Amino acid sequence: MATLSSRGAAVAVTVDVYDTLVRYDGAATFFEELLAPQLGRAQSAAFRRRDDEGLVAAFRHLASLDFGVTPFFTIKDLYRRVFESLCPDFGVELCAGEAAAALAEVVGRMPLFPETREFLGRLRRRYPHCIVSDIDDDILRTVFAHHGLTFEYVVTSESARCYKCSLGSDLFQRASAELGVPVGRLVHTGDWLPDVVGAQAAGAKAIRVRRNGSAFDDGGPAPDAECADLLAALDLVETLL
Repeated sequence: MATLSSRGAAVAVTVDVYDTLVRYDGAATFFEELLAPQLGRAQSAAFRRRDDEGLVAAFRHLASLDFGVTPFFTIKDLYRRVFESLCPDFGVELCAGEAAAALAEVVGRMPLFPETREFLGRLRRRYPHCIVSDIDDDILRTVFAHHGLTFEYVVTSESARCYKCSLGSDLFQRASAELGVPVGRLVHTGDWLPDVVGAQAAGAKAIRVRRNGSAFDDGGPAPDAECADLLAALDLVETLL
């Protein structure tokens, strides 16, 4: 049953995963271990920076795609495409598909933020909630198993065959249906612009947890609220509805 706000209406919370609950900082070690034997430390670091730029550019491109008419591609597909574009530039002999699968495994075992477990405990006591994440199903299963996390409701880009900020995305409508709460009574908590764009386009409110800025900050709508960590985000939920 949905929690009622002080105004007597149902409220539920959707939550992003990467750089919201889970740190996305294991890629640096991955690239150093994978590429340093071929490139050396300096060049492997340069490759990593270019890879980060490539992934940000790819996510920008997702916002222009309508997967109702464009074939869907997974996060691992996205990793593979970036590797395929970068390896020739650096003279790296690497199977892009194998490297993408290896990176996905690393991504599945990245650490939680310090306040994540306390946040989830409070969230479970206060609001119905659903994970809404632009991630592949198997990567998310690895995350949950690695950290011993369980959630009743989960919506992923792979299961919905679209991304939060894509044209015609229905991730938040799916979360609304799972929770039994109108999408206009959802508050989404995430870390970067696609979270804000996707939630607001669907009719939900968006709280942005801005820990250290983002590479995807330019030219987008403002969130309904901002804060520095998850515990502060939880305190903002009811103020928005």
